[in-house]
Amino acid sequence: MKSLIIGILFILLKSGASVEVENKVIAVEGGIAYLPCDIRPPNSEEQVYLVLWYRYDEGEPLYSYDSRSSSKLTGRRWSDDRGFGARAYFDIDTYPALLKIEDVRREETQSYRCRVDFKSAPTRNSLINLTVIVPPSTPTILNENGEDINFIAGPYEVGSTVILKCVTNGGRPSPEVTWWRDHSLIDSSYEKSFSQTAENLDVKPQTTMFSLPASTSITLDLLFSANKCKNRNPKRNHFLLLKYIKSNVLSLGSRPSATITWWRNNDFLGRTETWEEGNKTYSSFTYTPKPNDNGKRLTCRAENTKLKGSAIEDVWKLTIYYIPEIILNFGANLNPNNIAEGNDVYFECNISSNPPVYKIVWRHNNKIVNHNKSKGIIISGTSLVLQEVKRNATGSYSCTASNTEGDIISNTITLRVMYKPVCSNINIQITGIGKDRLANVSCNVHSHPLPQEFFWTFNNTDKSIDISKYNFSQNSTHSNLLYTPPEDIDYGKLYCWAQNKLGKMESPCIFQIIPAGPPEPPTNCSVVNQTTESLEVRCQSGFDGGSKQHFLLCVTDIETGKTLANSSNIVPEFQISGLNSGRGLLITIYSSNTNGRSNVPVVIEGFTLKVAQLQLESPGAILSPTLGILVGTITTLLIVAFVIMLVIRSKTKRQQRLPVNSSPVSVKEEDNFKTYDESNPDVIPASSGDDMVEISVTQNGTSRIVNRGSPPYLPTSRLDPSTVRRDSASYNSSYNNKGSPTSTNIYRASHPSSWTPLLKSRRAQESVL
Repeated sequence: MKSLIIGILFILLKSGASVEVENKVIAVEGGIAYLPCDIRPPNSEEQVYLVLWYRYDEGEPLYSYDSRSSSKLTGRRWSDDRGFGARAYFDIDTYPALLKIEDVRREETQSYRCRVDFKSAPTRNSLINLTVIVPPSTPTILNENGEDINFIAGPYEVGSTVILKCVTNGGRPSPEVTWWRDHSLIDSSYEKSFSQTAENLDVKPQTTMFSLPASTSITLDLLFSANKCKNRNPKRNHFLLLKYIKSNVLSLGSRPSATITWWRNNDFLGRTETWEEGNKTYSSFTYTPKPNDNGKRLTCRAENTKLKGSAIEDVWKLTIYYIPEIILNFGANLNPNNIAEGNDVYFECNISSNPPVYKIVWRHNNKIVNHNKSKGIIISGTSLVLQEVKRNATGSYSCTASNTEGDIISNTITLRVMYKPVCSNINIQITGIGKDRLANVSCNVHSHPLPQEFFWTFNNTDKSIDISKYNFSQNSTHSNLLYTPPEDIDYGKLYCWAQNKLGKMESPCIFQIIPAGPPEPPTNCSVVNQTTESLEVRCQSGFDGGSKQHFLLCVTDIETGKTLANSSNIVPEFQISGLNSGRGLLITIYSSNTNGRSNVPVVIEGFTLKVAQLQLESPGAILSPTLGILVGTITTLLIVAFVIMLVIRSKTKRQQRLPVNSSPVSVKEEDNFKTYDESNPDVIPASSGDDMVEISVTQNGTSRIVNRGSPPYLPTSRLDPSTVRRDSASYNSSYNNKGSPTSTNIYRASHPSSWTPLLKSRRAQESVL
């Protein structure tokens, strides 16, 4: 530590041949002492020969500087080891010259004399009083409990009383004890004890930093509570469900930094990431609200945890918008497992929603249920009431709630209405059974709960008997009866009854037992979707004769009688392909079961389309424009003449038409015309005789039997000509309008074919050319 030179006093004494100067020098023990000596010559002709340093009361020098045999700059230096030794050095380059003594010691407090000898001028003497200050021990700061304080004192609350004691030992001269804040003196009072201990008592510091030349510094730790806690984000009116809330909060003034926590009402949500800027603390918080958070308080709390009662808050009331939350339940006190026909049932759609719902929709089996008091359906608020339910009320129910945030469908609950058994088929079921043959009659019912038992009875015009339980079986909602009619009188009606815990069914299932036989022929047969090589045939099934039936179809060429296709199917629908174009076809359909074929098959006519006219002709020479116009004009005239002729013939035939039951007359086609001319598709070639079925084609394309007869062409030799029924084809709308036949005994379509005029026109052109 450098010593501070308080002052230098120069006393110039001019007496005789010497000058004596007195100086005071202060140094700190262990530091450096600088003893001044004026070695300037009195004039320019003089020079310094010798400088000697003495203790004031001793005759032997301690230090010398000799330049007598050399220049001033290269003078010799000597230091007595019993004195300063190597610690001393005389510096002549300063003014005044200085004897520098390092590591000065307390016992070196003395008066020293500097003697300067010149070449011829009188000797000069200077007196220097050296005072070596011994510093006190390092001050120790104690708290009110007498405990040493190292670096930090406290913490203390603002406004509280703080007692600190600064104690130091030793020192010469006796030290002064002072308190400093930064560089400002704040207290200099102290007490000195007999043990040479300086104390400073009952100090009320106003700062945190103290210092001394021999000093100890401490930091006074003061506690401050936060004076501000503010949400920096604007508070919106509402938030959406599952959309996170992000908020930044500022806390100001707390020391140490405030701890920021988040609360939902009184529920702690946790601490968040914080950062500091000076005495400001920031917190960022992200929160995903839930529906039940609506109306609750979201609170950010800033608190100095070292100060009780220092917490301050910013409160935010939450308004959460969300899609409705709904749960569908049966009404209270309603047992869903014990609902029978005639009971009242009500449902409750429990809804939590913000904003409130504006619409509730009820569904039964995904179909909307509307308020209809006359039918016992009452919708009121969030409730659905079904009065005197029937079994058709059974099924799944749900409610849909809507608010401005969206729509939501509730859970589905199932209503099962208990009712007595009812027959699955309310119609009388006809079953054909051969004599002495065993038949399995199946009785199926609907029932909830399941039937407990079945009963069978037989009834005809002569008797009514109960059938033994040994003759039928029971499984869930089914009962199978094995029945054999041994006599003709055993044909009649079988009644099947079922019973559950609600009672016996009101009306039984009825089975009409008849003698089994061949099926009836199909009805309403028609030809559709003709192409150049295929067509389709569709019919309706007739009575199956009491046994499972299937259907057979045979296609023959009208001109050649050759069988072109055979097909079978379990339904009366057929697709025939691989045919030749432009051919007239005879189509025979009949049904069959285990008891034989239908007695009368259905015979209809059809055809395949011709290839387009222009495609059939070979390309010829290109006609000139004049020849083309001439040919076109002639063609047009021929078409007009042909149409007029057809109209006249049609009127004549209509006048000559015979009654329906008259014998039909067939019309023979020209022998040289090998392809079927679709200009007369309704003409049915027939042989003479009375055994024939005449067909009437109705406007809707269906056929009906007018009279029985024998068809001229049969698909197989097994068919009995006396039992064949002949039907006329019903065609697509584009082929229902055919030309009139030459026979007056066959019912005809009322309009010509769409491509008959084209064929007639072609023949006319050929005759003209």
